[in-house]
Amino acid sequence: MPTPIVAGNLISAVTYGGFTTGTTAAPVDPTDSLLSSPADILQAYIVDVLGLLSDPADNDDWPCYVGFLPEDYPSRNLVNAVAVLDTNGVKDAKTMLGSMIVKHGIQIAIRSSTYQAGWVKAETIAIALDAIAGGEVTNDVDTYEIQNASRTGPVLALGVDEKRASRFVINLRLTVKKQ
Repeated sequence: MPTPIVAGNLISAVTYGGFTTGTTAAPVDPTDSLLSSPADILQAYIVDVLGLLSDPADNDDWPCYVGFLPEDYPSRNLVNAVAVLDTNGVKDAKTMLGSMIVKHGIQIAIRSSTYQAGWVKAETIAIALDAIAGGEVTNDVDTYEIQNASRTGPVLALGVDEKRASRFVINLRLTVKKQ
């Protein structure tokens, strides 16, 4: 005979008392929280680990910014530049221990003096991100593991802006964990 449902324990009733549900959930581990934005972490990875772009402070070709792309480029000779931006992510799952698995939304915006140079840079970045599997990067004092970078589509050409610079974007989901 099935076990009667007591205090809403439907699992126990369905499994004839073989399984019961607990009354308390495991607390979320505070070490799962990121102390840097996902865009900061990915920018550090692209600059420091992959070496595909430069730090803006270095005044080299192809600087990579976080959160913005400076618009005063003709006067500062910053036509070729990249920005890593945080966008809408997805809460993908919750582990049995209570930790959330979040796929952070990222957009990489590329601005180039020519269409060809911009396309090549965008494709180079996209292919390098496709290959990430457990890459580590230190940002400030914390170390992060980039577990996965999944593009949501191919490189997207946006055309040219009012100053005739070519624009491209790469959209992706980033799974990252603080070490």
